[in-house]
Amino acid sequence: MKTKLLFLLLPFFLLTRCAQESSNKATEAVRPVDSTSQKLPATSKKNTPTTEAEQPVNSTSQKLPVTKKYGIKYTLPADWKTTTQEFKATDLKGNIVSIQTSYQDNHDQSAINLTFHPGEKGKKIYAYKLKNMGKHTKRIKIGSKEAIQTTELLKIDGKGHPLKQPTKRISVSLLTEKGEMDLVLNAKSQASEEAFNDFISKIEF
Repeated sequence: MKTKLLFLLLPFFLLTRCAQESSNKATEAVRPVDSTSQKLPATSKKNTPTTEAEQPVNSTSQKLPVTKKYGIKYTLPADWKTTTQEFKATDLKGNIVSIQTSYQDNHDQSAINLTFHPGEKGKKIYAYKLKNMGKHTKRIKIGSKEAIQTTELLKIDGKGHPLKQPTKRISVSLLTEKGEMDLVLNAKSQASEEAFNDFISKIEF
């Protein structure tokens, strides 16, 4: 009796087991993939193209040209604009007595004049200024050289008319191996005066 009952229940167990296995396989087939556990291939920085925004900025600023003339070496400030090209004045014999160039500070339009007197004439001009120093004149050092600086407050223009705003004039006379150099600033602001003084201090021989 028990043997017959076992043979009757055996097919039922087999069918139930097959149904469970089919159900498990179907569930595994539709199970979503966990995207957090899936590892993406590492990207090599070496092969990644760099966009323009990612390009390193070149911090090297453009250097201003160094001028070597009149026995000195100097660099003009970037804010100075040339207003007159180099002008040479001559005497009746055709000898050059002065060479002048004018600039303007773009910040406030202050005027800067550089005038060079070559040779023995220049040396005589410097000796005269040194001998006739007034109360507004003093000796200063530029590099290893002595120079003469005069500071004035101009209240009238060249025609004798009163100025609406007084102008501070700083004149520097410098003796070089080739002659005498005058550097004159008509300052309209403290900033232009500081720029001029910085320019003077960096002159080399």
